[in-house]
Amino acid sequence: MRRTPLLLALACLLCLSAHPVLAGPIDDAQAAHNRGDYAAALKILQPLAEQGDAGGQFYLGLLYARGEGIPQNYAEATKLWRLAAEQNFPLAYYNLGIMYGPGHGATQDYAEAVKYFRKAAELGLSQAQQNIASMYAHGTGVQQDFAEAARWFRLAANQGQATAQCGLGLLYAKGEGVPQDFAEAVMWFRKAAGQGFPEAQTLLGGMYSEGKGVPQDYAEAAKWWHRAAGEDDTVPMGFTRKSYRWGLELLGRPLPKPTNHGDARAQFYLGRLYAEGKGVAQSYAEAAKWFRKAADQGEANAQGTLGLMYARGDGVRQDFAEAANWWRLAADQKLPAAQYELGRLYAEGKGVPQNHAEAAKWWRLAANQKLPAAQFHLGHMYAKGTGVPQDRAEAAMWFRKAADQGFPQAQTMLADWYAHGDGVQQDFVEAAKWYRKAADQGEAFAQDVLGVMYAKGEGVRQDHAEAVKWWDMAAAQKLPQANYNLGMAYLLGRGVSKDKPKAAKLLLLAAEQGFSLAQYTIGGMYQNGDGVRQDHTEAAKWWRLAADQGLPAAQCALGDLYANGRSVSQDYAEAAKWYRKAADQGFAFAQGALGFMYATGAGVRQDHTEAVKWYYKAADQGYAKAQRRLGVMLFNGQGVKIDKVQAYMWLLLADAQGDADAMKARDSAAGKMTPAQITEGQQLARDWKPKTMKPLP
Repeated sequence: MRRTPLLLALACLLCLSAHPVLAGPIDDAQAAHNRGDYAAALKILQPLAEQGDAGGQFYLGLLYARGEGIPQNYAEATKLWRLAAEQNFPLAYYNLGIMYGPGHGATQDYAEAVKYFRKAAELGLSQAQQNIASMYAHGTGVQQDFAEAARWFRLAANQGQATAQCGLGLLYAKGEGVPQDFAEAVMWFRKAAGQGFPEAQTLLGGMYSEGKGVPQDYAEAAKWWHRAAGEDDTVPMGFTRKSYRWGLELLGRPLPKPTNHGDARAQFYLGRLYAEGKGVAQSYAEAAKWFRKAADQGEANAQGTLGLMYARGDGVRQDFAEAANWWRLAADQKLPAAQYELGRLYAEGKGVPQNHAEAAKWWRLAANQKLPAAQFHLGHMYAKGTGVPQDRAEAAMWFRKAADQGFPQAQTMLADWYAHGDGVQQDFVEAAKWYRKAADQGEAFAQDVLGVMYAKGEGVRQDHAEAVKWWDMAAAQKLPQANYNLGMAYLLGRGVSKDKPKAAKLLLLAAEQGFSLAQYTIGGMYQNGDGVRQDHTEAAKWWRLAADQGLPAAQCALGDLYANGRSVSQDYAEAAKWYRKAADQGFAFAQGALGFMYATGAGVRQDHTEAVKWYYKAADQGYAKAQRRLGVMLFNGQGVKIDKVQAYMWLLLADAQGDADAMKARDSAAGKMTPAQITEGQQLARDWKPKTMKPLP
């Protein structure tokens, strides 16, 4: 490690031509200091300072500031520099500015720092020109003024001040205070980079990476990033460690401090090149090496990316606990992506104990930084009451925040809530709006549902052709329900010309993807030979697959096969089993069939009371056959107390729906009823309202 120079300012200005008479003693003091003989340096400088020599006052102030050969005393240092400044000593002005900046030996006062830097800058001191330029650039102690910043940067840059060259390059790159000019920015970055200034090397690499001001060249970017990222202890010409660091801080950027570990941002960018194989041979191991170097210096993006590599096992052994460690370091630096990923680990219990409250905490931090994925997942937690109290309104708020940022999953979720009135007032128009936003981004589920809304005319004007357009987009992404909906459009000729073979092809594709409605429908097509070759065995296969997924219509159809012995051996017990599965889900046709099996004792023990129970369930949903059979049992008192009025009502309802045997049963019952009973039954039939019946798909 090099010995730190005596000056807080430029090493090249240690010997000042302004004080030729005392150049010898000053040289002697510097030589003694560089040998580490601080007492000898102090012995030379104290008399000079007491004699009112500006140079002696200035250099003695440096010893007080550093505590070298004398107890550290910033107040005494400031006092000596103020005396030297009264004699117009440039470096004294500069160091006074340094002291007022961080508040060493004086109350922090950026306006006062500007005053002293300006005096030194006007005397031509380049590092003061650079500092005052930075303060104008960031409005520190003065009103922000990029044009003034550019003027002072240029004066310092023309003297070879690397930090100023870099700062001027940044202004040209951003078009702040000067016309935007990437080529001019590159020129200044190159000047500073040529002096070994890591920040400029990093920025120059970035210009090559993005092709700004130079032809895009990842290999050239890698070259400059390698230089900045290498283990180089270089400090730009004329700077000591302290003045260099404070100068970087004045740039108002999270710039890496010069260390013997290389420029952290360059290491991070270099890691990305190796990960992507741009300008260098792709190597996740090499990428991980550079990410680690940057991460070890506290570079948050590198810590976050290294965490991702451990989570994926890219270039390193997969290790979720290690991923959690790196993401925590980055999350503590408020990197939203790391906060989000750490939340996911807690939610899933990977690398850390599962803790939904902790997941919510990290997602909230990221969500408050407007990370849409975190807002979306936090919304989910409020929707389900996982890790936070359930609050549908709060969930909707977070979904909307993510949706407003264009996050398609949140747009889809918000649309779902508007469609179903969940957490918000039901509004099909609003639902369609959000589905369209997500669909326009290629979200397949949203495209499919938007198609359904056009088919039904919910929230939009009914338009079957528009429905087909959206289903076609979603089907191209292999979404099973989109293949199903598109197949049904061709089957029914809605929005397209009817084409049963094409419908069968699409429905079969959806069925093979495991979509139960498609399995049920293609089963029906095989059963009837509709658009495909009739094949009862194939029908049974598809209905069984759908039934095993719990689709009641398929369970009922499978029950019919067993009850009638079609393509399977007749088996009433097996039929009853499948009817019951569908009936328990409220499927009216299965409830009616199960009632009939209890009434006749087919596949189950005969039980008229149980038969009546299931007939009631089906009849209440408007199933005509169950209404007629229930009417007969009520009239005859089978499994239930005789009630001729109720019986007549059910028979009337069944007849009104066209049940073939209901009229005969109605007339037979009427012949055994009083006019008053008939009138009452008729009134009951007029007043009756069905419960919602689950339709066949």
